[in-house]
Amino acid sequence: MTSSQRTSGLPISTWGIPPQRNDTDLAAVALEPWALHVWHHDPRFAEFLPTGDSTVFEIAASGTALERRALWDRLDALRDAVEAQGVLSLTDAVSEYVEAISGQHGQRLQVLLAVTDLNGHDPVTRTEAARRLNVSRARIYQIVQQMDRQLVRARPDRGPWMPQVETADREGWPEDISSTARSAMRALVAMDGT
Repeated sequence: MTSSQRTSGLPISTWGIPPQRNDTDLAAVALEPWALHVWHHDPRFAEFLPTGDSTVFEIAASGTALERRALWDRLDALRDAVEAQGVLSLTDAVSEYVEAISGQHGQRLQVLLAVTDLNGHDPVTRTEAARRLNVSRARIYQIVQQMDRQLVRARPDRGPWMPQVETADREGWPEDISSTARSAMRALVAMDGT
């Protein structure tokens, strides 16, 4: 009996050989609404993507064979991570993104969100932020500047994946989100770094 006769009635997954990858599978990935917004420099997704400056769209459409293979190998986990981000509330999505980008946690994160108007409500001055964290106003300025630099580095040309802001613009913002917070959140996901 030949090996093809032994495996002919078995599902492909039992052969011990990964299913064939083809360009149409990755072409479908390139068409996902998040493909232009997800790349390695976003810490929420970095572990699922090859290093480099390409978005998922660019890797799927024209990446090297190694980049495409790396994307394919981690695609299910990447999709799970993208889906998990998509179901967060607006303020949770913003908070999680800023936490991932800035590395700030707990009270420091909450103060950073408040001083940058990204907490949705109750903005604070740098003086108040400094008092809450028991640091100088200059240190607050440094923390905000550092976050801004990290945001620029982590933002792809089409903006980060955060569909909650687009949904709020289209369907209406929650009433508890202030107008200054709306502007700050729009700027956070702005395309082309603007």
